Amino acid sequence: MRLTKGLPEPRLLNRIHKFIRLASVGERALGFYLLDFHERGLSRKQGFSSTVQFALMKLALSPKKTRDLLRVARALEGLHRIDASFADGDLAWSAVREITRVAVKETEAEWLELAKNSSLRCVERAVSRAALGERPPKDPYGLSRSKIQVMAELCMEDYAVWEAAMSRLSVKGGPEMDASSALVILALGLGLAPFAPEPHLWQKLKMLFAGSLSRPIDIFDLLMHGAPVVLLVIRLGRIAAGRSTPPSSSPR
Repeated sequence: MRLTKGLPEPRLLNRIHKFIRLASVGERALGFYLLDFHERGLSRKQGFSSTVQFALMKLALSPKKTRDLLRVARALEGLHRIDASFADGDLAWSAVREITRVAVKETEAEWLELAKNSSLRCVERAVSRAALGERPPKDPYGLSRSKIQVMAELCMEDYAVWEAAMSRLSVKGGPEMDASSALVILALGLGLAPFAPEPHLWQKLKMLFAGSLSRPIDIFDLLMHGAPVVLLVIRLGRIAAGRSTPPSSSPR
């Protein structure tokens, strides 16, 4: 590839726009084919446990990048207007990445309209204030929902379980994967990992009842493996309580 410095301004701008578009189309195509690769289960045939691991080892794509490409590709299978708008060059890929986090078929037209007529910053803030299936907020410049980033170091066995769960949630689950289903998968995955010689959660609980749970790494291990189980129990309890509460009659 030949790169030339000192181009006249019109040609320079033309090159910039050209390669931005090429990069965007490349991401769309890469996500499309990675999703096809994933759905056909070819990662195991290639000797890898997941598509994410295959992309990391063979394509030098980070797990986050691969999951994002798969997520967008899966979403676009049901968001034909957004996909067509991008294909026509009317919508930037960065906007596509954002609105596919929240848009569904019923709200697709509204999110597409917002993305076409707003800055990327405005779109990002609107998406940060909405959940999957919700319509764009009337004031997209309002305060976003609070988010906390959590980082942890995992052993290889725990990371393999976590990777499998995240891959299922972000790709195979699709938009229909609700919070309860997600918690069930995480609770089973982390609660039972590693399967041999015994789950870490059971091991740490025995240490807790024996009074030997004192090291910070063991305490963290207990919290990491037990948190999804506790959250699942709380959520199921709230669902049961909500179903048992009779609806209040509205005053006439």
